[in-house]
Amino acid sequence: IRAALVQPKPYPSFDDPRNLGHALLLIERLRGEDLDLIVFPEYFPYHGDKEMAAAARQLKAYVIAGLIETEGGNTYNTATLFDRSGRLLGRQRKNNVASLERNELGISPGDGSFRAFTADFGKIGMPVCVDLWGQPEAAKELTDQGADVLINISIFTILRGHSKAGALVRAFDNFMPVV
Repeated sequence: IRAALVQPKPYPSFDDPRNLGHALLLIERLRGEDLDLIVFPEYFPYHGDKEMAAAARQLKAYVIAGLIETEGGNTYNTATLFDRSGRLLGRQRKNNVASLERNELGISPGDGSFRAFTADFGKIGMPVCVDLWGQPEAAKELTDQGADVLINISIFTILRGHSKAGALVRAFDNFMPVV
């Protein structure tokens, strides 16, 4: 798998509309790189389903973006996966939502399940942030579903070393690569 991990410097608020333009500019810089997968962090670019789908289609690469999903009056923090043709392949909602996310952003937790999505290069699991490195259940459940690789989108202002160490532990626990 040839993957690009995009680590942007977002504008001050997650929902700032300039983040979408910034994400599209960063994707454009990847043109010609012959990538299978482009990965953005949690909460980035926040909005932009149609635009991220179009970018995936133009670059003929899978794109995972940190987008907000609203359904049934609830708002979810999701890893959103678009395939090479720009089709929405799936969303993984964050299950272990922090109090700051609930209280300040109105984020609801997912239903507790994890799902592997089939790409042309294998099955992808996308547990969001602490759902991977803080909880062993997600990686085990995705391994049991036949996932070939786990992609963990996260955003950290503190605890920087914890996510890396936790991802390495999950990779070792399940003998699976973690991006």
